Amino acid sequence: MKRTLLLLLTLFLLFGLFACNEAPSSPAKQSYVVYFNTSSLPYTVPEPAPVTALQGECVVEPMLSIEPTAGYYIVWSTSPTSFEAYDFSQPVADSFTLYAIEAPRAYNVTYLVQHGTNSAKNPLTYTKETNNIVLKNPQTEFGYVFRCWCYFDDPDSVVTQIEKGTEGDLILRARIEPVHFNILYAGGAEYNPNPSVYVFGETLVLQAPRRAGFIFTGYTIYNDPAHTAVTALTPEFVTQNAAALRKENGSDIYLQANWEEES
Repeated sequence: MKRTLLLLLTLFLLFGLFACNEAPSSPAKQSYVVYFNTSSLPYTVPEPAPVTALQGECVVEPMLSIEPTAGYYIVWSTSPTSFEAYDFSQPVADSFTLYAIEAPRAYNVTYLVQHGTNSAKNPLTYTKETNNIVLKNPQTEFGYVFRCWCYFDDPDSVVTQIEKGTEGDLILRARIEPVHFNILYAGGAEYNPNPSVYVFGETLVLQAPRRAGFIFTGYTIYNDPAHTAVTALTPEFVTQNAAALRKENGSDIYLQANWEEES
């Protein structure tokens, strides 16, 4: 009897030991199907398509049979009318369809402006589908005038707009030139060796004119109550005294030759 009880106890303990060591079986993972729809575009997705993925797995963005249309790139979206791209790094949690949509590629526009500031109305990006963009003039510094926009690699070109359908990044340069100011001299000189035009940015040292019976005592700004002396025209002097120098007509530089009668 004791042997029988001992044998039963031994079998019970062995059964319990094996039962504890047996790993519990894991539940089967759910599988999902991801479909790729290219029906609105001239593309096909290589096999395998659709793709079956287990819960927690990610699907890989498929390679299309041909390159996208020039100026566009492909967006895979869960909506056939949305440009919101699906995140392929997210684990799959359901069956769904991804739609291939052609989105216009954005291109950059770089504006190079010396002696001025680009207009805030000129866009920094555009796409192939953007309507014609009429370029705005930059704001130039005093003493400089804007002529036109041109392509950076073609200084002789004239660019007035970015036309719809254009592709690629653009570098546009503002063609800005120094102003040529006319100089008018008052004071009745019989001989004046000075030029009639001052090109902004240069330094023009004024020479003494001649007048019979008089000694030249220097130039001043014409009709200036302060009688500001002018020995040379420089960018700094012309900028600082622009209002007084050009007050007669708003554009030309007026100078007064001053004399003393010979004794």
